[in-house]
Amino acid sequence: MAAQKDTEVIAAWWGRDDWPSLGKMSREGRRDAFIERLREELGYKSVKAWPIYERQNGGAIMYYMIHATDHPEGPKFMSRAYRYAVFPLEPIEQLKFELFADLK
Repeated sequence: MAAQKDTEVIAAWWGRDDWPSLGKMSREGRRDAFIERLREELGYKSVKAWPIYERQNGGAIMYYMIHATDHPEGPKFMSRAYRYAVFPLEPIEQLKFELFADLK
């Protein structure tokens, strides 16, 4: 927030007059306030914050990706997608399928 010099941008993004309180919160406090608004004011059944790290193998949390959904399967799908994006599996070597090798 400190980098945004035009406070009208922050006010418009937050949508309420209490936006200055965001600057006094920790990163986790802002995360939780945003999640609370999505649940209480917009009524989403599931709202989860997923940390996005500095590097693929970890490091500092750069920001949180917020996933909000009313679909009962949404959290499960997002959890799987997040795990594969943040902790990808090692590539598996493709085996050659030599079905027609004898036809030369």
